[in-house]
Formats: sequence, structure tokens, C-alpha cells
Amino acid sequence: MMRGTRSVMDADDQPSRFGEYAIPDDLRAAGHDKPALGQAFQAIANYREEHDRLEEDLLERETWAVTTILTLSAPIWKQLANPTLEFRLDHLGKPVPYHLELGYFAHLAALAAPRAEEQALIDSTTPCWARVYPHQERRQAGHIGALARSYVPISVTEAVTVLGLERILTQLETATSRTGQSLVGQARAHAARQERLLEVERSLGWTRDPIAGPEERSAAAFTRQLVGSLQPGSRGRLAIGSAFLGFVVALICTVIGLSQAAIGLAVLIACLMAWQRLTR
Repeated sequence: MMRGTRSVMDADDQPSRFGEYAIPDDLRAAGHDKPALGQAFQAIANYREEHDRLEEDLLERETWAVTTILTLSAPIWKQLANPTLEFRLDHLGKPVPYHLELGYFAHLAALAAPRAEEQALIDSTTPCWARVYPHQERRQAGHIGALARSYVPISVTEAVTVLGLERILTQLETATSRTGQSLVGQARAHAARQERLLEVERSLGWTRDPIAGPEERSAAAFTRQLVGSLQPGSRGRLAIGSAFLGFVVALICTVIGLSQAAIGLAVLIACLMAWQRLTR
């Protein structure tokens, strides 16, 4: 039963809803202490068909979810103490000769004569699932730990079927939380070192230039560009001078007429050329 759901054996008649999903009323009625047998038989038969369809649909969606999460989980694996997460199966209530592992298996490159499927695990660049068995021959050869076991790759679907989505997510969340806490500790240590270093630098008479924010950097860049455009010989300066000349010519033509404007323009050009030579 999913966590957060309530049993169809609840005594009250109000429908149990989980988001957009609800337990059918006829199925709830079949779960009462004294059900109407004819209706209960039909409801149970209908639900068995629906149950099989839902199981297939949920497994497909859970497999997709776990596959996507593992694709996105790359940042945590190098931060973990062990390269794989271990899932024991003792909770199944019967002896199980293997357990499941999830993660990277590059450390198995030290295996004595790895099989082809073990080599595939070693070479994989993405997190993989494997069934892990004790290996007596490797143990007798003096190997211990991971190197005293054998590994069989399995699919995400098989892992989800055996473990269930909730258990997989719980262990991944725990590993991610542990990684985050470790990085928070490192960040605090870096901050403390930076503060201490700044104190030492100030005591030695040296201060670091303040780091400009984005707005300050953009304003400074605009100012430098504007000043550069007004330097002697720059294209910006020539463009500004040309625009000014055009404005003056238009003004003269408007005020005193075309003929007088021609004389004024000649004088203005001569003055502009002299000004350019003096400012070079």
C-alpha cells in the first residue's frame, strides 16, 4: 500500500482521494464487514483487471522517474564515501543470496579476470544497477570487500520492481543530503579562511580592490567607450563633427538662404580643417 493512502476497509463511506485518484465506491463497499456479495464479486473482478493495468502503468512511470533522477544525479557520486549505494533485501522475510548496488563500478577494475558483464559495469559512464553475490573463489584467492564478490547488471525496471520507488528515493535523498551537508561544511571553512586572510592582508597594509557589481561594471564600460570615441582621430569624434557640421549647414540654409549658405559653408569647412590640425 502506498504511503499516505488509507485502507479500503475504512468504516466511513466518504471516498478516499489522493490528488486526482480515488478508490472506487463499489470497491470500498466490497471491503465492508458485510458486503453485498453479488455487487462485491463484480467489483472485485473489475478491480483485478484495473489493478493489472495500473501496476503496468505505475511501473513504467516509476522506471522513467528513477532513470531520469539517475541521469541528473552525476554531481553527488564523487562526493560519496563509497562509489555505490547498497540495498539489502533481508526485509523480504526469506534468505536472499544477493543484494543490489547502485552507482559507478570503476573500482572493480581490480577484479581478477572480470567477466564480460562485469567489464560492462566497469566501463559504464552512468550509474548502473547490479545484483551482487559472494564469490567463493575470489574470497579464497585472498580478495576482500568488493573484490570478493561477483556482479550481474540488472535493469532499472528490475530494481524498481524489487525495491519499490519509495525505498530508492529515500536512499538517494539521504545520500544527496549527506553530500549537501559536506559541501556546506566546506563552504563555511572557505569563508572562515577568507575572512582570516583579509585580516592578515589589512594588517600588512594591503587591501584588495572592491569588486564592482554588474551595474557598476556596465556604467564604467560605457564611460570608457564614450571617452574613447572623443579621442583625436577616432571615428566617433569624426562622426560627431560631421553631425554637427550637417546641423550648422541646415540652420544656415534656413536662416539666410542657399547662396549665403554656400559662402558660410566654405568658411566653416576651413575653420573645421584648421581645428582638426590643431587638435592632432
